[in-house]
Amino acid sequence: RLSLIYSTLLITSFTVAIALTWIAARSAAESDLRDRIKLEVDALKSEIRVEGVEAAVTAIAVRSERPGALEYWLVDSAGQVLSGDLPLMATPDGWHHIELPDSVAGAEQREEMLVLSTTMPDGMRLSVGDDLRRAESVRDAVLRSLFWIGLATVVFGIGTGIVATRRSLSQMDALAAIVGDVAAGKLDARLSLRADAKPNDLDRLGESVNLMLDHIDRLVRNLRRVSSEVAHDLRTPLSHVQQRLEVARTAANEYDRSSAIEAAEEKIAAVMEAFDAILRLA
Repeated sequence: RLSLIYSTLLITSFTVAIALTWIAARSAAESDLRDRIKLEVDALKSEIRVEGVEAAVTAIAVRSERPGALEYWLVDSAGQVLSGDLPLMATPDGWHHIELPDSVAGAEQREEMLVLSTTMPDGMRLSVGDDLRRAESVRDAVLRSLFWIGLATVVFGIGTGIVATRRSLSQMDALAAIVGDVAAGKLDARLSLRADAKPNDLDRLGESVNLMLDHIDRLVRNLRRVSSEVAHDLRTPLSHVQQRLEVARTAANEYDRSSAIEAAEEKIAAVMEAFDAILRLA
């Protein structure tokens, strides 16, 4: 049970850690992507202002061919598309999250786009974005690693706990069996203690139980001895009382009868003194 409890706590801890890591990694990935997109938008705006629209379109075409390139959408003030193949990126100014299904033309796969759109003074609109999921690939790798590490740790923890508790469980079973034997009347039952290993808590408990059983055994033997001696000490005067009463019953005259009764009364008084002594001892 303890192994399961600790494993549950471990699973909960790993779940919380994975959730926090996911949130932190997503935030970090989005923050890095925002910085990259913002830098690209500023660079293109500067290029359009300095070198003109044609140079910017050429630069976009060159950059789009690079591995891991950003997505671009550029239209002039008349609404004519100058660059880009994702119409959904034509968003109002500011930052936007756009879900692109597989059916959208120009989308290679289902994507979650982070897009920054801006309108230039001459009415030209520029949108730059990238797939946020692609930026989060490192996060996914870290989460997978955490998952497998957590799973291996839980399996190892449960297995180690089961192995470690077998000894404790066997000691508890042995202790319960000894207590059951004593309750059934076997006062000589004792727990076997290991002398070849460092004692643990259950070993010390077993030693204390053995000492308690030794003490109980001594008390019971003393009680039996005292009971036997009391019975022997009472039997003799009671036998005398019986004999005196038999004499009184068969006495031929009143004197013999009175003498026998007086002797019986003396023995009864002795018995009463013995009883009083027993009560005082009790």
